[in-house]
Amino acid sequence: MQLDRQIVHAELWHVQVGRANLYLMDTDVAQNAPWDRELTHRLYGGDQEMRIKQEIVLGIGGVRALRALGINPAVWHMNEGHSSFLILERIRELVENDLSFEDAVAAVRATSVFTTHTPVPAGHDAFPFHLVEKYFWHYWERLGLDRESFLALGQHQQEWGSAFNMTVLALRHAAHTNAVSILHGQVSRRMWNNVWPRVPEDEVPISAITNGVHLPTWMAGSMGRLMAKYLGADWLENHDNPALWTRISDIPDAELWEVRQHLKRKLTGFIRERARRRHIAGETDPEQVLTAGTFLDPEALTIGFARRFATSISARRWFFMTSSGSSGCSMTLTALCSLSLPVKPIRPMIRENI
Repeated sequence: MQLDRQIVHAELWHVQVGRANLYLMDTDVAQNAPWDRELTHRLYGGDQEMRIKQEIVLGIGGVRALRALGINPAVWHMNEGHSSFLILERIRELVENDLSFEDAVAAVRATSVFTTHTPVPAGHDAFPFHLVEKYFWHYWERLGLDRESFLALGQHQQEWGSAFNMTVLALRHAAHTNAVSILHGQVSRRMWNNVWPRVPEDEVPISAITNGVHLPTWMAGSMGRLMAKYLGADWLENHDNPALWTRISDIPDAELWEVRQHLKRKLTGFIRERARRRHIAGETDPEQVLTAGTFLDPEALTIGFARRFATSISARRWFFMTSSGSSGCSMTLTALCSLSLPVKPIRPMIRENI
């Protein structure tokens, strides 16, 4: 990828997650400048310039990585606006294969799906025009556009002025957009109504698909057996029937709590053993061992965050006080690491300028 006047290389890693293939891009390679090697080190860090470079790697680099692997998706799904630059890369491919810009946009839109998550405007990436120009000055001509036409693709009025909004870029170039719950759909239609100023709020083309999980995969076996015992052996086949869940109170509190505590003890034991093995292998320093949940107490209320503790969340709201003035719970803020999965580099290493 070209970032300003630098060529940035990325290696690919492959993780087999069940039947799914996960590909990860890594810019920490010898060909890159030291500051570019850090682009994929961490998420949600750095300033806007770091952010736009990361999203170029994800969006434009992601398309080129899949092409290099021989993977040609029939539909491209963007989860939040972080990957929206893939729209530009896909348009570029088609324009350079002799399609007009208008026909390329139509083809890309017909095969793009977008999911929006964040219910507040401040949570959507928007870059000042001078920053977009710095990293795309060489790019808009390849789409057959001038500067103004290129910037208009994502132009949106922010509280601080006009900027290139990644969510708006995706909204304008996806055939289907969804929020992640019915309420969030209402919030999103109201928040993005200005993208379709002539459309009534309730007709803004953002539908709602409520987030969910594949229950047999995510529910522990011991909890599933408890459900079968009190809800019937066929509960899984009927689990999306609301009437089934009116019988959840038939499960005795003591039995439900015992299963819950068994699973919690199992989790804390796993965390401690994993921390011990990593320490023995020299992968962590003592402070990291302590903060990785080594001292988690199965009898204490533990609230874990699987991502950053955002400044928009007030930690004080998570505490409550007893009448004696002491804290009513023991709270541990910890980063719980995911299960270990085999990660391997893709060989031969892809050396194209992706």
